[in-house]
Amino acid sequence: MEQPQVLLIEDTPDLNNIFNKVLSRLGFRVTPVTTLTNARVMLAHMRYELLIVDMRLPDGDGIDLLREVWPILEQLGTKVIVVSAEDQYREACEALGIEFFLVKPVSTTTLTALATRLIGLPDHSVKTA
Repeated sequence: MEQPQVLLIEDTPDLNNIFNKVLSRLGFRVTPVTTLTNARVMLAHMRYELLIVDMRLPDGDGIDLLREVWPILEQLGTKVIVVSAEDQYREACEALGIEFFLVKPVSTTTLTALATRLIGLPDHSVKTA
């Protein structure tokens, strides 16, 4: 099975690093970015099976990006997980049709279990460090 592509949009260095490592160990090919600008560039050049999106980023809110690209992502079958410390974004995400909203702090176990389930990776795909 080819490695599922994940675009990780998270500006907190520690979270970006941790999420990147645990998802990579599961067999995902992770592209980490820290800004909406970089996310837009990556989305223009690559198809991703999964987006993990923080809401507060240095150059804007993740919800703005999702409003722009959601119709295309939905058509492509791309799954989206929103990860935010601010529950205020939940309603806007639900209005778009994005159902997976995790409130920070998020355990890596919760994130990886959801990512694995959404992409359909088998449980035995977990690789040890």
